[in-house]
Amino acid sequence: MHFSTSLPEADPAREHALTDDGWILLKEPAGAGGTLLSSVPFMILAAGITLLIAAIFVPVSPGYFGLYGETFSLSIGLPAVLAIAGILVFHELIHLSCIPKIARAGHTYLGITCAGGFVVCEEILEKDRHLLISLGPFLTISVGGTIVCGLTGLLSPLVLAAFTLNALGSSVDLLTTANVLRQVPEGARITASGMHTYWKA
Repeated sequence: MHFSTSLPEADPAREHALTDDGWILLKEPAGAGGTLLSSVPFMILAAGITLLIAAIFVPVSPGYFGLYGETFSLSIGLPAVLAIAGILVFHELIHLSCIPKIARAGHTYLGITCAGGFVVCEEILEKDRHLLISLGPFLTISVGGTIVCGLTGLLSPLVLAAFTLNALGSSVDLLTTANVLRQVPEGARITASGMHTYWKA
């Protein structure tokens, strides 16, 4: 596994070899800007699901988060900073834990940039495994974490805010999941070259 402070670059030679071997490039938004814009509906969806689950246990409203009236002040203390950092690290570790051990030992990249953390696996994976890797952090933290904390009475405003932040940060993962479900047939294999995704039946 490789640690990096920048997203891995696509290897033109590898991409050419993949294309010659019958691998098909997944149709995805071009560039970081296009990806971010396309992921906005998934931000809304993921945050909405998290808050709807939370509403079963706590009175979700602006007042619950300390926002009253027409104006509000935002104060970010050490607990909030630690919660945000913890969620970021935990999110990426869940991605990593879903990758098979033998794949983690090869061409798998774990790192952080100014835009957030990332995990990229260039090993060949089954479609179902790829979906699990993509959905793992959202299902574990924002769905499972909200349910568990709600049942145990630990769903405080800070905890829910952290879970909702994770849901917002899972939007690109959900966009990737949607693209794979829409374009890749069952039983296919998936690999990557940098940030480019390829599949082969």
